[in-house]
Amino acid sequence: GYDERLAALLEAGIGLWDTVAAGRRTGSLDAAIRVETASDLPRLIAGLPDLQAIAFNGGTAARIGRRALPPGDQPALIDLPSSS
Repeated sequence: GYDERLAALLEAGIGLWDTVAAGRRTGSLDAAIRVETASDLPRLIAGLPDLQAIAFNGGTAARIGRRALPPGDQPALIDLPSSS
């Protein structure tokens, strides 16, 4: 179940973080998100000194997440296809 999948991620050293803290959308597609507020990814990175990479789940997450990050040193950024 869901709890077992979360435990497997934690055991593998993988965390989940949503790039959108708040927003509006019609329907369930991420591409329909409007008026989004990005999560504070710089704060997340600052609090995780051993963080090696951030993988974005889909193009919308990558666009929003990359835009929220300042230029400069950061973990590797990986764009993945959407899982939906």
